[in-house]
Amino acid sequence: MQSHEQITVPLSKLSLSASNVRRSERADIKSLAHSIKTQGVLHNLVVIPSVAGAKDRFEVIDGGRRLAALALLREEGAIKGTYGVPCQLVPDANAVAASLTANTERQAMSPADEFDAMKILIDRGQSIEDVAATFGVTPLVVKRRLKLANVAPKLIELYRAAKIDLEALMAFAATDDHAKQLAVYESLHKNNRHAYVIRQALTQDELPSDDRLVRFVTLKAYKKAGGPVRVDLFGDGNTSYVQDVALLHSLAQAKLDHKAQEAKDEEGAAWAEGRLRCDFAERQSFGRVGTVRTEPSAKVAKQLEKLNSELVALQDQAETHEDEAAYERIDALQEQLLDIEQTLERPDPRTLRLAGIIVTIDHAGGVEILRGLVRPEDKKALKSLGDGALAGTDSGNRAEEEEGGANLSGALRLNLSAHFTAALQARLDASPGVALRALAATLWSATTPEGLSDLPVTVRGVRPTLRSQAEGIDASAACTALAASHVAWEARLPVGADVLATLLTWPDSQVIGLLAHCTALHTAAVTQGAQSEEALALASAAGLDMRDYWHPTAENYLKRVPKSAILAALREVDPALDLAPFEKAKKAEVIGRAEPILVAAKWLPGPLRQQHTRA
Repeated sequence: MQSHEQITVPLSKLSLSASNVRRSERADIKSLAHSIKTQGVLHNLVVIPSVAGAKDRFEVIDGGRRLAALALLREEGAIKGTYGVPCQLVPDANAVAASLTANTERQAMSPADEFDAMKILIDRGQSIEDVAATFGVTPLVVKRRLKLANVAPKLIELYRAAKIDLEALMAFAATDDHAKQLAVYESLHKNNRHAYVIRQALTQDELPSDDRLVRFVTLKAYKKAGGPVRVDLFGDGNTSYVQDVALLHSLAQAKLDHKAQEAKDEEGAAWAEGRLRCDFAERQSFGRVGTVRTEPSAKVAKQLEKLNSELVALQDQAETHEDEAAYERIDALQEQLLDIEQTLERPDPRTLRLAGIIVTIDHAGGVEILRGLVRPEDKKALKSLGDGALAGTDSGNRAEEEEGGANLSGALRLNLSAHFTAALQARLDASPGVALRALAATLWSATTPEGLSDLPVTVRGVRPTLRSQAEGIDASAACTALAASHVAWEARLPVGADVLATLLTWPDSQVIGLLAHCTALHTAAVTQGAQSEEALALASAAGLDMRDYWHPTAENYLKRVPKSAILAALREVDPALDLAPFEKAKKAEVIGRAEPILVAAKWLPGPLRQQHTRA
C-alpha cells in the first residue's frame, strides 16, 4: 500500500495538469467557492511536481473544481495567491492512474445525506439563513430540505434504497403526520406510488388556495378567523392549502346569507337563500316566473349604448385579426353588459309573493344570483296565475336573443346561417314532397300580397352564393351532397331547348324530383338575425338536424368567439367538468382541449340550435 506526502502549496504555485482525466465541464463553481470561503478546503487536492521542472510548482491531477473555486475567490479578492492549499503529493509516474481512481471511485452524496446534514445544523442552533450560507443555497432550498428530512424515517430509507423516487418523497412531505404518510404508502399498490397519487391522497381533506370557496371567502378572511393554512414548499408559487374546511364552509355560508338578505331587501323578493353549491339538478327543481324588463335610466341607457358600440367594434376586430387582447376585452364587456341587464329584470308583479332568489358561488369564486325562482311546492300556485306568469313569455325574450346569437359578431352569424342554408338545401333536395310544397307556396305568395312573404325559396332564377359568407363551405357535407346530386341530374338532362321535350316523356315522380333539386338550389336563408318562422318550419318538415352537417371546430367557430363563450359551452355539455385547467390556459390551448369534447357532444351554438329536430 502506497503512502503519499501531505503538503501545503500556495495557490499561485498550482495549475491544472494535462494528466487530469476529467474533461467535462465543472459545474457549480460559485457554490463551491462559497462553501470554501465559509468552511475552508475540506479535501486535499492531488498534485504532482511540475512536468516542466519549474521549482516549487505543482500540477493538480485531482481537484480541478476546487482549484477553479479557489481561483474565483482570489479573483474576487477573498483570498490571496499566498493562500495555503492542502495537497497530497503523488509520483509523476502514477499521475493518470491516480486521477482516474479519484474520479471514478468517488461516490456522490445522496440528497438524503444532504438534508440530514442540514437538519443536524438546525438542531444545533444554526438559523436557516446560516445553513443556507454554509451550503451556498437560498433559504427556500433549506426549508425544502428540512421538510424532506421530516418525512417518516421508513420512507427516507426507502428513498435511500431507490424504492421510491425524490418526487414521491416530496409528495409525502405534504403532511408532517408520519402515521398518515405510512398509511397512504401501505394503501397504494407498488405500481401506483406516483407523486400525484400520493399528494392527492394526503390532501383530500384540504382545499387549495385557488378553490372557488377560498376565492369567495378570501384567504385573508379565513386566516383572520383562525383557520390554519399549509404552504406547499414544493408547489408552484408556494401553493397554500386551507386545512379547516368546515370553518371555510361556515364563513362562506355566512357571507352568502348576508348577500342573500341584501338582494332580498333591494329587489323585494318573497324569499332568498344562500347556497354553497347549486348544481344543474337543483336548479331544474325550481319553477321560474315570467319577468319584465324595466326601462333603464338615461344614465344607464347611455352606458349600455356605449358598451354595445364598443362590443360590436371589438368583435369584428377580434374575428378579423384573431386578436387575443380584443377577445379578453370582449369577455369583460359581455360580463358588464350582463350585470347591467340583470339589474333591469324584475319578476312579473303578479308573482311577487312566490318569486325568490338563490345566491350561490360560481366556478371562479364570484357571486351568482339566480332570480325569479319558485319553490317546487309553489309551482301549482304559479300556474294558476295564468299566461305570462311562467317563464317563457316576457321573461324569455333575453334568453331567445342569446339563443339566436345576439352575443355573436355579425360576420359569424352570417357564417352560421350560410351553413344552415346549405344544410336546408341538402335536405330539400332529399325531400321532394316538402320541396314541392315550398315551391308552390312561394309561387302562390307572388300572386297575392296577403300570401306568405318570408319563405326562403326564390323564383328569380338566381342561385344564392354562400362562399362569401362562409369560406370553405363548398367542402362541407351539405354542399358536397348537393353537388353530387346536381352532377347526377346533369347526366340525365340534355343541354338547351331539348329539356322540355325530355321532361314531357318523364313520369311525374321524376319531374317532382327535379323540382325538388331546383327548389333546393334556389333556397336562401342567410341572415344576421334570427331565422324566419317559415324557414324554421321548412327545416322541421324536411327533417333537418344541424348536428348532421355542422361541428364546432376551431376554424369554423371556436377561434371566432371569446374564451368565455367556449367555457360556457363546456359547462353546458358537462356541468361537472373541472374548468380550472381551461380558465388558466391560453385561448389556443383551450381550443385544443375543448374541440374534441364539443364535437363529440354534437354541441350547437344558439343560431343553429333552433334548427335541429331530433332528440
